[in-house]
Amino acid sequence: MQLKLTLAGLGLLGGLLGLTVSAVPTAVQAATWRTGTPTKARGTWRYRQGKKHYTVRIKKTGLRFVNNGHTGTQGRSARYRYLGDHTYLVKERTAHTKKFRQTTFKLKGGALYVLGRKYQRVAH
Repeated sequence: MQLKLTLAGLGLLGGLLGLTVSAVPTAVQAATWRTGTPTKARGTWRYRQGKKHYTVRIKKTGLRFVNNGHTGTQGRSARYRYLGDHTYLVKERTAHTKKFRQTTFKLKGGALYVLGRKYQRVAH
């Protein structure tokens, strides 16, 4: 009889331990890639160097670069990732070639830094 009670006690104890282990929450990391582009970056940004002017138009779906009036391809299906220190990585598919391109930019002090150039927001 005592053996049955001991085995039942061990089974109950094992069941409780198994229950408490499964009740402990596990650390879950959120997805780091988000769809679209960062809301803070959306809009038109311009950089001027003498007679040359460069423009970046950032929409929810992607980026478009305009250099001296020559329009680049519009990006589609953009996803972005925050890298820290106000820096973002945008991965998008180009509209015509369907290839992926990646652009890293920094938003700091009301300016957008892309490829070593400091772009200022264009007011509409």
